[in-house]
Amino acid sequence: MHPSPPNSRDLANQASDGERAESEYGSAEYRYDNAVVQASLIGLLLQFFLAVAIAMLLSSMRFASGNLLAQCLILGGIWAEFGLGLFLCHCFYLFPRESPSRVVGAIGGVVIAGVQLAPITAGFGLGPLFVFVVGISITGWFMHRVFGASLSMRRADVYQDALNTKVLLLLAPLLLILGIVPIVTFAAMGGRQMTADFASMVIYAALVMLGVSVGPILTIYLGFFVLRLRGGLSLAAILLLVLLAATPMILEWIQFSRVSNSLWVTVSGLSYFLGLGLGYLPFYLRGFRPVWAKRKHRPDVESSVSFDDVH
Repeated sequence: MHPSPPNSRDLANQASDGERAESEYGSAEYRYDNAVVQASLIGLLLQFFLAVAIAMLLSSMRFASGNLLAQCLILGGIWAEFGLGLFLCHCFYLFPRESPSRVVGAIGGVVIAGVQLAPITAGFGLGPLFVFVVGISITGWFMHRVFGASLSMRRADVYQDALNTKVLLLLAPLLLILGIVPIVTFAAMGGRQMTADFASMVIYAALVMLGVSVGPILTIYLGFFVLRLRGGLSLAAILLLVLLAATPMILEWIQFSRVSNSLWVTVSGLSYFLGLGLGYLPFYLRGFRPVWAKRKHRPDVESSVSFDDVH
């Protein structure tokens, strides 16, 4: 008995559905560019206000040294701005490639951070900033391809190309770039020549770059996972994260010991996640919601072959 061939009408319907979904997401004109630009500009405005507030607090610290409240505000502002700027930079991958406005938040956030760091560090802070931007760009691209986190208007379906061998083949040169960029940058800033042990330095530098760039990107995806929870689970997860961040300081209070290092850890952690929330807030108000991208399906028409046809 021969196996029945697939229905050609069903195959045609599947193919048309896949092409229609792919064309809606991969159209040459992205429909929500104006909303992306508006949300990015609001996020950049928030980052600018944080930068000005940090500068004012730093200038006041010169006249009121030892003020614990001012120190906490400065530390909290720095970490909040870091979280906000990181989210704006990663927005380059959270929107489809057809959206030209996805670069607004990324470029603007780097420019504000560079203008802020240049006078404080006499220009030396631009080198680490460049290295970190390269790190989060490379790891952000790969992690986006793996997880497919995106911002979609009203949780509409988002489609993304499936992982293929090209992505895996790119890992080796990308890891090499992660190791070479910091070595070359810091050597150029210090006016030093390359050492003979260049290969091992590249390996160590690549590992360090992975450590300092993968962690922050994962926190963005952790926030997306929390926001995707249903009902009160999302609020419960947020409260749990706040409790975990404040646990070291609570333990010191229970032991009636002086709150010292745990205070800085708690302030830094809470401020960082607050910055991520501030970065997402303008997009949330414009109707964007976090989604996990679906892989694009490319149906292949297969003909049925019976054993009797094989001679």
